Amino acid sequence: ITKDGETLAAALVYLDKTTAYYAHAAASFEQRKLGASTALVAEIIMDAKRKGKQYCDLYGVTTSNDPQHKWAGFTKFKQSFGGYLISYNATYNTNIAIKSDTIACTYS
Repeated sequence: ITKDGETLAAALVYLDKTTAYYAHAAASFEQRKLGASTALVAEIIMDAKRKGKQYCDLYGVTTSNDPQHKWAGFTKFKQSFGGYLISYNATYNTNIAIKSDTIACTYS
């Protein structure tokens, strides 16, 4: 999402046959009151629908009701779009570092 040539919010979205995965995002702190993050997620959801995806996975929330939980803010943000919670047994992030012609993968 841009305004007057300035990027206000951006996201990495991964696609597979059925799902758009909203994996990583960032927004301008200085321009946060413009609501670019909300507009961005709404556009991602509409784009997933246009592409025939069955799901738009907003990828990660807390089930804690503690407002001080470190994920409380973005959990509330993601829940504001509706949808429902699906619990998975485990999630793995893969870091890939490329050095010369060697690729190393780590799992966390």
